[in-house]
Amino acid sequence: MASRTQSEILDLLNNNFPKFELAHTFQELLKISKPTAYKYLSQDVPISYDQMNKIINHDRFQTVLYESGTTSASNITWNYPVFDRPVTDALSYVQSINNFIRLFSGDDVEIKYTSYEVPLFYYMYYPRLFAFKLFCWSKTIWKTPGFEDAHFDETKVLTPEVLEIMEDTLVRFTQLKSTEYWTDQLFDNTIRQIHYFRQMEYFDNIKVCKQLAQDILSLIRLMKVMATTGKKMAKDKSTHAREITIYKNDIYFTNNIVSVHSPNHIITFCAFDNPNYIITMDPKLGIRTSEWLENMQSGCTRLTQNSELVRLGFFRTMEEALDLLGFDLTT
Repeated sequence: MASRTQSEILDLLNNNFPKFELAHTFQELLKISKPTAYKYLSQDVPISYDQMNKIINHDRFQTVLYESGTTSASNITWNYPVFDRPVTDALSYVQSINNFIRLFSGDDVEIKYTSYEVPLFYYMYYPRLFAFKLFCWSKTIWKTPGFEDAHFDETKVLTPEVLEIMEDTLVRFTQLKSTEYWTDQLFDNTIRQIHYFRQMEYFDNIKVCKQLAQDILSLIRLMKVMATTGKKMAKDKSTHAREITIYKNDIYFTNNIVSVHSPNHIITFCAFDNPNYIITMDPKLGIRTSEWLENMQSGCTRLTQNSELVRLGFFRTMEEALDLLGFDLTT
């Protein structure tokens, strides 16, 4: 949500929800009386910071609060969530991802995802690997206090709270239909990160480094199953979930762009200050993004339920990238 005043937020809510419904929600959410709820909505009395934080994080209000509003033909309003809820550590990051995926559910929702590296949600199938990505960002992007000279420790990154939110996010992702555009270089960045952190001696022993390499190999093979069956795998990695269509992106190098289509909205996410993102609900940009993806698709090769030979070559290239780490992963 773009930075807005308390008055602007309340105006948005009042213009998009019946007042009696808002009053009831405020009563339940803030544990206040009915008269106080109406005073808040009429802006007769100010709302405290903690109460306002609960309001803007409430699932029911997310879609409206992130609505960009009317734009002219060429002006697009983007929202940068970090300005409202700064991401400074693993917990605040997974919470921000979870807040958004909670907006979407049902058979009519579809995610269209193009990326030059592994879509974030797939790391969640292997918690140790996801912990490593969070560790990298904590040291380099977020500058999380205490991580400056820290060595990788899965348990310090994946606290019980972070793990619970991560698992809920993964479950919700597996329940959404997807069309995704992958390259055979999806894992190159993560493999280079492991190689770099090993050289910097941020692993206490080489065994941990090899375990991460094995996690990547396992994830590649899990993704191959999805490409073969046209189904996402559930969190347990053994049962099928929602439909997925995967294309091999041969010629387009793209930013991480996610277009979420629901009956009423198209929400566009774009990597900015990666792994952070900017968001817009501008309908013009949503339609244009959808058209761009369809045009790009004409230059891609379908991997889902298509030539086994093409799939074998695609995933073999991914596996070969692990050679950089120098481990024998056959044992």
